[in-house]
Amino acid sequence: MNINSQIRDEFAQLKNFTSVESLEEFINSEHEFWKTKCDELKRTIHGSKDKLQQAINHFPQLKNQLDNGNEQQLQVKIDDFITKHLNMQIIFSDSPGAVAIIKAYGRNEDTGNNFYNYVKKNIIAPIARKNQLIGFLLGYEFEEQGESGITKRRGIEQESFEQLRGSLAIKKDELITQVADFQKDISNWRDKTTEEYGEWYKERKQEMDGLVKEKSNKFDQFHNESEQKIEELKKLYTENIRWEGPAKYWKQTAKDLKEQGKRWTKWMAGVIGVGVIGLATLYFCWALGKHIPAAFDMKYIQGVILLMTIISLVVYLVRVFSRLAFSSFHLQRDAEEREQLVTLYLSLVNDNKIDEKSRDIVLQALFSRSETGLLSKEHGPTMPTSGIQDLIQRMSKS
Repeated sequence: MNINSQIRDEFAQLKNFTSVESLEEFINSEHEFWKTKCDELKRTIHGSKDKLQQAINHFPQLKNQLDNGNEQQLQVKIDDFITKHLNMQIIFSDSPGAVAIIKAYGRNEDTGNNFYNYVKKNIIAPIARKNQLIGFLLGYEFEEQGESGITKRRGIEQESFEQLRGSLAIKKDELITQVADFQKDISNWRDKTTEEYGEWYKERKQEMDGLVKEKSNKFDQFHNESEQKIEELKKLYTENIRWEGPAKYWKQTAKDLKEQGKRWTKWMAGVIGVGVIGLATLYFCWALGKHIPAAFDMKYIQGVILLMTIISLVVYLVRVFSRLAFSSFHLQRDAEEREQLVTLYLSLVNDNKIDEKSRDIVLQALFSRSETGLLSKEHGPTMPTSGIQDLIQRMSKS
């Protein structure tokens, strides 16, 4: 992730950073340097270690924020992070100031504290101990380098450069070794990969030649089978179109006849109910000795005739409605059977299990006249049940 940021330490040394990765590596290496020096001297040197530790703790949160912003927002967040945790708050490990302050703390903690107070805070506290005076003198010599005869800052600068040169030399040797090893590994990998690829290419070529031949044969077979299947589907589609209308007609007819049968049954039940209620009323009036209209009085001939007429009418209506209801249900069952026969025929056509003779049997059964059941001597053409049974048995065996 590219950035353009700067960090200035307490001695005004400046470092530029062009990527988040280089910034992270710098923070970790600086923290490791100051931690090592503090452990060696067994005392806290300045506050760089603590500041760098805070920066390390907050860096993961910063990286999460960087994943959710544009380039301008990323630069702002990086600059805010540097200002809060690093800028003018640490001392670079490779700066002359770092070498000087480490030497001062190496003598004594009072020496180091007074060196820092003189150099950075411009404070000269009352001198009570020798080490305090040495700290001020070291600070004075560091500030005045060419003007003082005590020591020369040139030596400190030279030591700092020697330390940096040694570090760079070590890194250079490590880098050269890594590059040489990497080149050797790449060369070995290239030779091995070239050899393996040659063998793999020969095997794949043989497999592909065989696969192409096999697929070509399968495609030719598939093409022939597809053409045959298309012709069969065309035939099936034509038959479905032909028989779709009759199938719908018999299905709708069965529904209509069912409703008609229910309607006649209700009429029959109503007539029976009215007749039963009327007769029951006359009987209770007679049994309880209540007044019976003269027209229905059994004492008179006209009452007997009228009562017999009503009873006969009720019986007649019940018989008529029952015959109509049973006829409707009979025709409903017949329509359902014809619908199933159409379905059977289409299934046989779909499975290529029907010939002309079987087709004639189905057509004869479908278009034979239905018996209504209303006429006592009514007989329609005989259904070809044996032919249909033979057809079904052939289908089951095949």
